[in-house]
Amino acid sequence: MLTDRQNKIYEQITSLLPLSSSASLSERKLLFQAKNCIEHGNNFKTVVTDLILQLEEYESYQEISIGVEKLLKDLKAVYGEPETPKSDSDFIYVGGGSRYSGHWERKDEIKKGSKSARFRRRDILFGVAVMGAIGLLIFSPLLNWMQEKMGIFAFAAVMTIAALVLIGILIYRGRLKKNK
Repeated sequence: MLTDRQNKIYEQITSLLPLSSSASLSERKLLFQAKNCIEHGNNFKTVVTDLILQLEEYESYQEISIGVEKLLKDLKAVYGEPETPKSDSDFIYVGGGSRYSGHWERKDEIKKGSKSARFRRRDILFGVAVMGAIGLLIFSPLLNWMQEKMGIFAFAAVMTIAALVLIGILIYRGRLKKNK
């Protein structure tokens, strides 16, 4: 159940969603995500804070429309500037390419040499070797030669078994890493 002020903001968000509004497609996407979060019962202040941060990031590289600019000013007037950890503080951003696809962690809580979010060199080399082998098979005359010598059905069976063995190895390696 939303308060009157929250309903007013929610209505302001939904009024910018139709194609006839001045909001761009990217702005509508951000507004639609916020609308869905509100409808699913997420904390209203958290949704608004995230929307403010997303609109500010969008505004930093693209001019925002008049309606969205008014919404952003109204949100800031009611909820204030959102607080985020600064890059020169004791926090570090861990995650994807955008500041909204990860999370902040204290620098002293991150384990040194942690490999949880990184691939090991061995995994990268294994992936490159597998992709190289697949590329050689696909783009070389070796496939035609094998097909002529073995026959089409035997060749298909061997290739299927090889693919299943490779998938089994990858699944087994993934389970080992998960259990460590």
